Order: sequence, then C-alpha cells, then structure tokens
Amino acid sequence: MRAPLALAFVPLALGALAPSAGAQSILDRVKRRAEQNVNRRVDEMVDCAMGDRACADRARREGKTVRIDSSRARGEGAAPATGGARGGAVVGEGALVDYDFVPGDRPLFVEDFTRDRVGNFPRRLEFKEGSLEIVEWNGQRLLRAADKSRFLVPLPEALPERFTVEIDVVPASNYYDQVYVALGEVSVTEAWNLSDNYRFTTVMLRRDVTNTRRPQLTAAGGGVRAVAASRADYAKGVDVQPLKLLVDGRYLKGYLGGERLVNVPNAKLPRGRSLSVALYAKSDAPAYIGAIRVMAGGRALYDALEASGRVATQGILFATGSDEIRAESRPTLDEIGAMLREHADLKLLIEGHTDNVGNGRDNQALSEKRAAAVKAALVARYGIDAARLETKGFGASKPAGSNDSPEGRQQNRRVELVKR
Repeated sequence: MRAPLALAFVPLALGALAPSAGAQSILDRVKRRAEQNVNRRVDEMVDCAMGDRACADRARREGKTVRIDSSRARGEGAAPATGGARGGAVVGEGALVDYDFVPGDRPLFVEDFTRDRVGNFPRRLEFKEGSLEIVEWNGQRLLRAADKSRFLVPLPEALPERFTVEIDVVPASNYYDQVYVALGEVSVTEAWNLSDNYRFTTVMLRRDVTNTRRPQLTAAGGGVRAVAASRADYAKGVDVQPLKLLVDGRYLKGYLGGERLVNVPNAKLPRGRSLSVALYAKSDAPAYIGAIRVMAGGRALYDALEASGRVATQGILFATGSDEIRAESRPTLDEIGAMLREHADLKLLIEGHTDNVGNGRDNQALSEKRAAAVKAALVARYGIDAARLETKGFGASKPAGSNDSPEGRQQNRRVELVKR
C-alpha cells in the first residue's frame, strides 16, 4: 500500500513571503517554461465536439492533441460543427456509451470564472491549499493548479437527496492519481489515501494501471468502492475530461466524457454544504479545472408535468448561438420520447427560453429555432406525431430566475414542456 505523502503547500492566494532575487529568477524561468509548454499544447490542439469520434481519430492520426469542448456552464455548448439540427439530428448521435446522465433542474452553484481577473483565485470558491490561479487558455477561463492543491465549492444549502455535479477537468500529464471530488471536506492527504478512507464519498479521476493512457474513475463511500476504466484512451498531451456525478439517495453514478463508468447503488452519501476538489500537479505540468455546475432535484418529467402542467428541463443543450442539439441531450430526449409514446393522448407545447445576454431580437429568434429543433428531434427519432407538438420561443421575456447571477442565468436557459 502506498504511504501517504508529506505535502508542503504554498497558498499563493494568501500571500507568501517575497522570494530573494535569485529565487525569483528561478521562479520566472520555471513559469516561462510552463507557459511555453501550455502554448505549445494549445498550438497543437484540435477542438472536437463531444461524441465526435471521427474528428478525434483524425486529429490523433496527425499527432495532435484533442480537446473535447463542453462549455456547459454557459448553457450553450461547443461551437457548431456543420449545419444545424434539421430533421431532428443530434450532434454526435450514437457516439455516447452507457450515457444516461440528466442534470438536476435547480442550479445551486454555476461558475465559469468569466467574472474574475486572470491571475486571481476565484472569489466564489474557498481556497484551502496549494497554488491556484485563473488563466486564459484557448479562448476560455480555467483554474490552474501548479502544485498539489485543493479548494471548496460552497453551496447555499445542504445537498438534497437528488443532485448532479459537472466539472470540466484537464488532468496533469505526469500524475497517476489526478483529480478528486468529494461530497464533504477532504484534505489532499485523505484524498490520496482513498483506498483506506471510506468516510467520504469521493470520485477520483486517474489513469488505468493496465494502460496509462486510459482514464479511470474510482468511487468510494461508506465502505463501498467501485473502479472502472473508459473504453477511450487519453489523447497525446492534454484533454478536457467532462467529469459528472449523479446522486439519487444512496445511488451514485459517475461519468467521464460520453461514458458512464461507475454505478454504485448502495453508497452511504453525506449531504454537506460544500464539495471538496483536490488536484495533483506541478509547476511544469499543471492541472486545470473548467466550468463547474451543481444542480439540485430532477423529478421524472411526467410526474412533474402531471403535478403542475409544465416542467422545465436543463438537460437539452445546444451548440453556442445555434439550434444544433448536443449529444449530451440524448438521455433527456429519450425520457420525453418515452413519455409521449407511453401517453398517446399527451400533447405538448415546447417552449424555448434564454437568458438576457446578447441582443434581444437574436435571443428571441434563437429560442424559436431551438424549440423547433426539439420538436424535429422528437418526430424524427421517436416517431412522435408532429400534430401533438407545438413550439414557441420567448427569448429572455420570461425569466425563471435573476439574470444578475450565474445560477439565475443558468435557470433561464431552458426548454419547458407545457401540457396542452
């Protein structure tokens, strides 16, 4: 069994002592090398939509790094590939493996670091240890760890019985153990000794012991432990790994990219008011955290529809500025399609809604197109009679939450189903 490491952390966000001139020169050289490594990786990077296996395979044959772009926290998604969702087509259709993730319907915490300054630690997170700062990388904001580091995601309330967590992760290239997400506060040392510590529910992203290019998830909680490896290999260099958790009572499911890897039905899961995230990295091989989204709730759509006559879903995602439906939307579309097949007399109005960011007329037109794209997908994929479905777009005219906060804007970017 691996012995725990003796860890020494430099909490930059708290202000360390000023180094000597010689030490500062060394630090500057190390920083320049790290930045050069990042720039080199970005130059060799190819963006592929989640589930676009052909794009990823082509880039890898050319010896380039693949970056899977999810951008969930903005509620929009990756840039469009080719064309829109005409005829009900879904981006990357058929490429997801054992993927049944449906996000919760009420935002608890949403952050993409766009409101913080580059070089700072994010104001809405709680710094605990290590070296963490915001950087600009490939057109987006990321939180970079240049040491073994940890932070807390504070929540406005204790986690409910059902909730989901989504975090974009770019693991360090030189560590076997990579990233830990714990339901409750866990130190870096406790996370490192996961195999002997079941006091917390922890999901760990690592590299498979049998194939160091293959991502693996380990989940532990209350004496229950599950390990599974992805079917896909890491690309050369650095990839974004969308890490997702779905917790329902004692049930825990863990996902990486487009795959469900761990499925634990009987874990004892704590319900605290924070998540603990630990990363393993070095100055010349940093790790990165992207958008974070924690969502509460998520009743069965039909139950919610019967109770109130309408239901909002956060599970239908679109490419940025487009009506192109992203592949991660498939589980939610499956649920809607099954509901309509099971209840043949059910007729729906599909409403598209946006936040207030951008031009009002553009948002109105986009909401109309997106509602129509959902209808087209239901007709084409599930054989639903088009006469049972109407569509309408409202743009930003009917907000469900305040547009002054990330959580409110996330709540406003939605598709609603109305019983008619």
